[in-house]
Amino acid sequence: MANSQNEFELDERGSSRSSEDFYVDDADFETQGLTSNSYSNPPSPALFQPLLNLLPPRITKLFSRYISWVRGRRRRRRSFLGCSILRGRRTGLVFNSVAGITLILVAFTAVFQPSYTNPPAHYENLRRRVMSSDDYGRANSDNQKIFIAASIYDKGGRLVKGAWGRNVLELLNLLGNRNTFLSIYENDSGQEARKELEKFQEEVQCNSQLVYEEHLSLEDIPKITLPDGSDRIKRIAYLAEVRNKVLKPLEDSDVAYDKILFLNDVIFNPVDAAQLLFSTNANEHGKAIYHAACAVDFINPFKFYDTFATRDLEGFSMGVPFYPWFSDAGKGLSRQDVLDGKDAVRVKSCWGGMVAFDATFLQAPILESAARTVEQRNILGSDDDEGDKEMEKSVDGKKWDSYHPIRFRARSSLHREASECCLIHADLIEATRNETFQEDTGIYQNPYIRVAYGSWTLWWLRFTRRFERLYTIPHNIINHQVGLPWPNDHRQGTKDGAGADVGGYCEIEALQLLRENPRKGEKNWESVPIPSE
Repeated sequence: MANSQNEFELDERGSSRSSEDFYVDDADFETQGLTSNSYSNPPSPALFQPLLNLLPPRITKLFSRYISWVRGRRRRRRSFLGCSILRGRRTGLVFNSVAGITLILVAFTAVFQPSYTNPPAHYENLRRRVMSSDDYGRANSDNQKIFIAASIYDKGGRLVKGAWGRNVLELLNLLGNRNTFLSIYENDSGQEARKELEKFQEEVQCNSQLVYEEHLSLEDIPKITLPDGSDRIKRIAYLAEVRNKVLKPLEDSDVAYDKILFLNDVIFNPVDAAQLLFSTNANEHGKAIYHAACAVDFINPFKFYDTFATRDLEGFSMGVPFYPWFSDAGKGLSRQDVLDGKDAVRVKSCWGGMVAFDATFLQAPILESAARTVEQRNILGSDDDEGDKEMEKSVDGKKWDSYHPIRFRARSSLHREASECCLIHADLIEATRNETFQEDTGIYQNPYIRVAYGSWTLWWLRFTRRFERLYTIPHNIINHQVGLPWPNDHRQGTKDGAGADVGGYCEIEALQLLRENPRKGEKNWESVPIPSE
């Protein structure tokens, strides 16, 4: 190729070819490739001139017109191909430029501005303590009493014999068997699940209560009456009952627990669970201060899962379910906390597959013989020995009925649904209106702690979080385009403004009913259309 090009450049024109015979197309090697003889270029009429002179003038004229038409077509084809190539080059240049800029931004963000990859120093201190020893309870330096609760559906027993079960056992090791109680409630999962739960029980070394029910009785679950007169159980009422089952051991316990940790059927890192318990919103003394602290759960490496139970600090529902998750509705304080990289993002409710509660509000207080030593707890006692009189408890200056600890519940309204995991936070806020948390609710989401509904997703989260800051602008644009967060007339009160609606911000317009006898392949609940007004 180099030789032919040099020959072209050094070729001297003879006197028979003037400068007017040199065409740009002839010097364009790419165009030559598209317009060579292999593309049926017509021969020059000069070669056939002697023959044409022998033909009648009419035929000669027609042949000349044909040659002119072919040449015009060739020129148009050359022009078209040239424009197409130019357009293709421009499109390719734009695409390559955008791709290049995107790769540079991703690399720069991942290296210099990653999201939630560098936690506060006390997180690293706890992790170092865990990794440098095999001692039981090494993550729980203050020997806090931890109640771990999990209500599960485990068809075939795959959960307890898999990664989830191994992680729970490792977490018990980190917290210390003498400091921990494990409560698992399981129902309607089949005999194989029962056998695996019994095997798992043999490996648990701490105090525990693992309960399997062949079938949960529905007799005591409240029902609602539909417009057609039928009585049905709401799905959320069923879920609330199941979650309350796992808290039953608290009612007879003589141990004053410090924290209650709820676990969903998620894949999690045991060290992260300890960080959620002991590192979230730590004060100057390194003590975690919260009423509730939630992880962030993912259904894939990008998508946040538990939007039904999560509300921002002003009670708004979520934006599109990828970072930074919250919208800029109202003051946008929760969103800003995420963008600031805080480990305690202020919210009104959350769950995130794993949540730690201050046990004060979920457990009836213990008498003086087992008085709590944790901050913000002061049992006043009772006036009579038999305990017939209601004992009061003061938490941060607010008295509340100590014989009625907070539990999960459902809404009774017909065409309004609210997650039981959101309503328990609403009741927690109602029970703790005080001056301790002046600018928030004491409920936090901790984006450093992430869990997933699959091992593959959890593995990828360590990478996707590094460049998730790039989603911020697209996230805001999409929120405004689709109208998120969805409107909710009950966010701050009832429609007519007549008083506060506790947990109204948790609601959505829906009706979900339990299927008491689902057929094979069906879910045990259904979503029922709401009649138009």
